[in-house]
Amino acid sequence: MKLKVLLIQFSLTIGFLLTAIFLIIELPPKFQRSNKLLRQCDNLTILGSTFIYGSCPNNRYTNSPGLDAPVMKIAKSCTDSIGGRINCLKGDKKFNKDFYNIYLIGDSFVQAAEVNYDETVYGLINQKKSTKEKAYGLGFSSWNTRQYLQAIESINKKNSNYDIYLFINDFAPNYNRSTYGEEYTKPIKKNLFELTLKPLLLKSITIRKYLAFKLRNNPSISSQDLEIRQKYWSYHQKRRFGECPSPTVREMIYKFTGMVKDFIMYSYHYDCWDEKQKKAYSLVSEDLKKVLKVGNKLNSNVRLVWIPPGFSFPSENTPGRLSNWYGIPDSVRLSFIGLREKLSQDFKKNFLDIEDSLNKQITKNKKECDGNCRNLFYFAYDGHFNKKGHQYLYEEIYSK
Repeated sequence: MKLKVLLIQFSLTIGFLLTAIFLIIELPPKFQRSNKLLRQCDNLTILGSTFIYGSCPNNRYTNSPGLDAPVMKIAKSCTDSIGGRINCLKGDKKFNKDFYNIYLIGDSFVQAAEVNYDETVYGLINQKKSTKEKAYGLGFSSWNTRQYLQAIESINKKNSNYDIYLFINDFAPNYNRSTYGEEYTKPIKKNLFELTLKPLLLKSITIRKYLAFKLRNNPSISSQDLEIRQKYWSYHQKRRFGECPSPTVREMIYKFTGMVKDFIMYSYHYDCWDEKQKKAYSLVSEDLKKVLKVGNKLNSNVRLVWIPPGFSFPSENTPGRLSNWYGIPDSVRLSFIGLREKLSQDFKKNFLDIEDSLNKQITKNKKECDGNCRNLFYFAYDGHFNKKGHQYLYEEIYSK
């Protein structure tokens, strides 16, 4: 009898909790327009070229700040007929390439869903530049150089300026959305669960929050491996750039996740990279040469702009950088010296490296800072540029 009562009480408690979760967490977002939640469209045709995915055209969506609240606010994004961001109130919904002469092409750093349009670098250009100079941003999360090339070929506007924003993810062979990853990663066949039940479960706000928490704290790492990682970072800060890591040091590096292992190795000289990392660079380089060739045909200026991640600077993108996935201490500056040097050698005047300039700006701001001096230019968890980061881009690259 007691067991029966306990089971009833347990069932009622679980039912109450599930109802509370639905009413408090799940139900409110259901009242939002569904297109606000849909950002990505697959097999998207942009100006006659089919992209594997991209930003849905003629769309409106919001970005929730999550753990970055209250510093990050809820940001609204509106897109035009080809998926580029526009001002939600004043933007032209039908893309007209003749209206623009500055094109910013890249991944999520160009998409910039974390800030409102007028706070993005291209929004600032359009507010502060003359009417003869108008900027357009076309980019989406985890695009790589294959999509950058498609974008400039599709826009096909003569006598213009094209800035291709490069990020470390484009180069890392162990990242499935890098150029190397797109070339060599085989599509995973989905089973019945992934085709039917999984899409329904992922509509749950609660489940998505749980998966985000799990991603931040995975992979699990033993105390021994954690100690080896810490030992490596101590070495990293004292090393000399021209030296390749010894076999012992490489063993330390291989205790990191595959992507971070690539990040670390790209901080060394090109000769130190393994064959996979060199091949990944070669694939990106081939695409960028094609981009420059298209630019020449269009009688246009093309710049390859290096966008450093937050963990290239102490106390930026923290605590996001401290998760087990990355494991990059707050005090460490993980600068991709070898990769940047190789890009500078191969692309010379077309390569624009803003890292040293940004480092000086961050250092200056931290000295003048009163109070919390972390994450001045990047969001703490999200890792993208905040409002101040976009302001820096405008002032450094476009205001002169």
